[in-house]
Amino acid sequence: MKTLTQWIRNTGSVATALTGAAAVILPSLSHAIGSDSDGWITPQVGHPMAITYFSHNSTSEAYSDGKKVSDNTNIDSNVAILRYLYPVDVGKDVIWTPNFLLPFASVETAGDAGALGDKKGMGDLGLVSGFWPIHDYAARKHLAIVPFLWLPTGDYDKDDALNLGENRYRFALQVGGQFALGESWDFSGSVDTTWYGENDDTEMKQKPLTQVDGWLKYNMKSAMYSHVAFGLSQKFGGETEVAGVSQNDRTSTTTAKLQFGTLIDDSKTRHALFTVARDLSVENGTKSDAYFELRLTQVF
Repeated sequence: MKTLTQWIRNTGSVATALTGAAAVILPSLSHAIGSDSDGWITPQVGHPMAITYFSHNSTSEAYSDGKKVSDNTNIDSNVAILRYLYPVDVGKDVIWTPNFLLPFASVETAGDAGALGDKKGMGDLGLVSGFWPIHDYAARKHLAIVPFLWLPTGDYDKDDALNLGENRYRFALQVGGQFALGESWDFSGSVDTTWYGENDDTEMKQKPLTQVDGWLKYNMKSAMYSHVAFGLSQKFGGETEVAGVSQNDRTSTTTAKLQFGTLIDDSKTRHALFTVARDLSVENGTKSDAYFELRLTQVF
């Protein structure tokens, strides 16, 4: 199993790389975690949440060492993620939010990426366990520590050119929070690092990948509690090696994001969050031309 970045790096040609590629990880399912602009508001005890994410990502450009090596690496991915979260008061004013993430994806490739073929199926199951030691709703101040564990349950075949599962365990730790900037503005941010197990089929190892996110959010004076937010994120690290040989494919990607969130019914139990994003710079790998996401939340 190799990442798309490795093949580009090792051959210097996207077309040649993809022709010989085996078991490539879909980049959109293997990146760091990140966070949403309203993602650090502590869920309320006694009110479970069902969350569904729908996203679309398109790429055309590929980079190696910061230089564009292709403008025809066309990969379109559509991902749906099911999530269920159950907040629990564990005492000493700490709220625990056990939850899971189950992704499904459809991927179509063309141009220089066409040799990868297309793929539909299930990604790896994620188990999440958030702890919220600070949750002051009146002051709009929240802080959480969130460990993640991904199990190798997704669709994977070492002989396929494209895989949705990774055939390895992953663990991540994320710390994030929100605090108010006056009456209408909030700042939220997070840092997360992902550690990777080894894929025994290919002897691939990967160094930790870190992502830093920051959001500036404006809360509108609206009965539907609407908000708009602008964010920036930076991913770095994640260099891989295969059979002890470094692939020189370190990630360094900067992304700009815009979000709009609002309640969508009078019961105030249903919420929608819309996201548009675009990569500003990429050192190695494919560059996202357009990313769209809709997150729907039902509070019980």
